Amino acid sequence: MEKKRRGIPALPMEFIPPGIGRRAREGRLALGLSQELFGEKLGVTAARVSKAETGDTPYGAVGLIAVAQILGIPVEELCPPQPPISQVISEARIDLDLERDTVETAAGLAEGTVTLIENGYILDPDNLTRIGLSYALGVQVAEWTPQLYRNHVMRQKEKQNTS
Repeated sequence: MEKKRRGIPALPMEFIPPGIGRRAREGRLALGLSQELFGEKLGVTAARVSKAETGDTPYGAVGLIAVAQILGIPVEELCPPQPPISQVISEARIDLDLERDTVETAAGLAEGTVTLIENGYILDPDNLTRIGLSYALGVQVAEWTPQLYRNHVMRQKEKQNTS
C-alpha cells in the first residue's frame, strides 16, 4: 500500500526562485483569505503558510500548483521572470573566471555546448544540461516551475484518458 504524503513538500531552497511567497501572500490577501483559511484549503497550518510567505520554508512544487489553483492564476505568475539562460551562464562563468571547456567538463556536457548556449543557439536546454550547469557554476539554471506544471497537467490528462 502506497503511503500518502500530507501537506506541501518543499524543494531545496536553491531551487526556489525568490519572491514566490510574497506573490502568494499578495494573492491570498486580494482574495480576502486569512492564513488559517488559506492553509485549510492547502491542507497545512497557518504557521506553514506564514513560513512560506516569508520565505523561511518555501512551498514545494506540488504546493505551488495548489497555491496557483486556489488563487486562480497560472503557476508562472507566482514565479518572477528569469533572465535568459544565456545571460545567467555567461555572467556566472565570467564571475568565476572559468573557461567554457572547464564548465562543460564539470557539467558533463559535450564540447561547444556552453558556447552554443551563451550565444543563444540553444534557448531551452534539457533538464540534465540545466542541472549540470547549476552544479558546475553554483547558480540556479533550472526553470523548474513552468516545466513541472506542464508535466503535472500532462499527468492529469493521462489519468483522465486512462479512466
